[in-house]
Amino acid sequence: VPHIMSSASSRRDINHDRDDDDLQKLLYKSSVVSIGLFAGVAVAFSVSVGKALTTEIGQQVFRKVYDPAKFIQVPLYLVGAGSSLGLYYLTQRKKYAVAGLLSLSVPIFTAIMLLPINKQLMEDVLSPVAAMSLLRSWLSLHNVRTGLSLAALACAV
Repeated sequence: VPHIMSSASSRRDINHDRDDDDLQKLLYKSSVVSIGLFAGVAVAFSVSVGKALTTEIGQQVFRKVYDPAKFIQVPLYLVGAGSSLGLYYLTQRKKYAVAGLLSLSVPIFTAIMLLPINKQLMEDVLSPVAAMSLLRSWLSLHNVRTGLSLAALACAV
């Protein structure tokens, strides 16, 4: 009977190890894909839309892209952060903790630094000069956020 119990126990350990491996793989893929997509969208936005933001129609462009961008980016950095931190919990590899914390820093940075500018750009009727000044500041801060997401991606892979 002890031999049978030992065999059943070791099968459970093997299955548990497989479950952990599968979960780690899922979290890894989820982390890299989410953080990578967020970083990619941020870079693409800077390169493509960023130039239009610094023109006289910048505020109009910002208002058109703000809501769709928000609904794409928020889930991406939250999934990326959660997956990375979950992966750290399972593996104790510090790079995943750093990736998760960098991903979490993006919404915090956004709330503190970008949200006040976002609100002004979305609500206020600004002169083109005032709007361009705010948009230049916004774009510089967005580039910091992009850098944070690229650093998170580098840690996650």
